[in-house]
Amino acid sequence: MSALGMPPHLLVLFQARPPLEYVPPIENGMKRKLCGIADFIGHFSNEHIPPPPPFETPRQRADRRKRQKLIEFQNKQREDREAYDPKYDPALARGSTNPWLTHDPYKTLFVSNIPYEVTEKQLWKEFDVYGRVRRIRMINDRQNRPRGYAFIEFSDDRDMVSAYKRGDGKKISGRRVMVDVERARTVEGWLPKRLGGGKGRSRTKPPKFHDGKPLTAEEEVKVSKPVTAYTDEMMDDVEEGQVL
Repeated sequence: MSALGMPPHLLVLFQARPPLEYVPPIENGMKRKLCGIADFIGHFSNEHIPPPPPFETPRQRADRRKRQKLIEFQNKQREDREAYDPKYDPALARGSTNPWLTHDPYKTLFVSNIPYEVTEKQLWKEFDVYGRVRRIRMINDRQNRPRGYAFIEFSDDRDMVSAYKRGDGKKISGRRVMVDVERARTVEGWLPKRLGGGKGRSRTKPPKFHDGKPLTAEEEVKVSKPVTAYTDEMMDDVEEGQVL
């Protein structure tokens, strides 16, 4: 133990450090003369600086993106509408001998709201009571899943009219189906619902904007209003054979 009562390895910590090395002062001092920014103005660019983008709140940004998507969708729908041909048969275009479309559109019935579990055989049995069914075309998606509607072609136009008048609201597997004539090839200007036409109200709700402002005149895509109904006079002509 040392005189201070501390062990040597702790006493070393309290010893004085060696003195700093002497460095002579700078004789000339700062040689560079200080100046303002006037000497550097020539280095700045003379190009026009664009104004900063306007500030957008999250709701304004959401409205802008909604409008942009809506305009793109309407433009795509307009292109598809111009290229739409109801008489085009994709099966025949591929060289198949089994046409996708029915033979006679005036003898064809459109049936929707069909339960997905209903088979073609069951649908044939349900509508064969109105007359002789010639062909049934059930529509499936690309994954071969039923889409809930079909086209039924009858051998006689009177049987089709009978099924049109008596089959609407018919219950199949606990669900009431909707029956209509085929309009794509029989009504001029008719468009399916995916192209902005169809019959009845659409399930798709229009987008809501936070600012409540509709699309401007430049943004709106004008769509010609398609024919949306088969009149009673037209159905009477079908019964009398004048349209056929």
